[in-house]
Amino acid sequence: MKRLVIIVASALIGLTANAQIFLGGSLGFQHYSISEVSAQRSDKKDNYSNGFNIGPEIGYRFNDKWSAGVKLIYAPAVSHAIRTEEDGISKLGTWTNRWDISLYGRRSVWGTNGFNICLQGELLGSVFNRKSSIAYPDSYDDETNKLHGYELQVAFYPVLTYDISRHVTLFSELNLLGINYMMNHTTGENTTENERYCYTEDRISRGFNLNFNSRAEINFGILYMF
Repeated sequence: MKRLVIIVASALIGLTANAQIFLGGSLGFQHYSISEVSAQRSDKKDNYSNGFNIGPEIGYRFNDKWSAGVKLIYAPAVSHAIRTEEDGISKLGTWTNRWDISLYGRRSVWGTNGFNICLQGELLGSVFNRKSSIAYPDSYDDETNKLHGYELQVAFYPVLTYDISRHVTLFSELNLLGINYMMNHTTGENTTENERYCYTEDRISRGFNLNFNSRAEINFGILYMF
């Protein structure tokens, strides 16, 4: 037993001997627009979304290969959709506020001259609220949706880093190449001008995603090693 304690203590000392505390943060932007025209009908859809995220973080670099940390993220977004149909134009506007906490571990898999390609594993918890307003053509009642909920995600994706100096590191999280499993729980209410169509909802969804598209987020950040 004494020998096992000595081995574990020696391993921990070796792992943390060159450890460095780091502080930093990231900033990300998201924009996409889609236009669709129906081949069967004279319908046209125009959708676009804008958002950003900001995430301060703190962590440890254990050695040249391993680091870990925790990040807090605020990510608001707004999107609009306009649909032109035979009987008029409908408009949808959605406003979302999201707050995340991320626990991550990062391992360098290849590096040269201060440049590193890393693999990051992340456990992400999110809470959000969302409001949508739908303006239908004159023959329909307008709707307002208010939703709130939480998400839990386990994700893996590549990260690029570049050491400017012994203390300063730049990084980019390539979430567009991510693999993740997500569980979403959403509750809310739907209201219209006609009370007969008002309702509440409570739904849970789960899914496995492989992100490989331009709508995924790419974050850029900087770290300072003490």
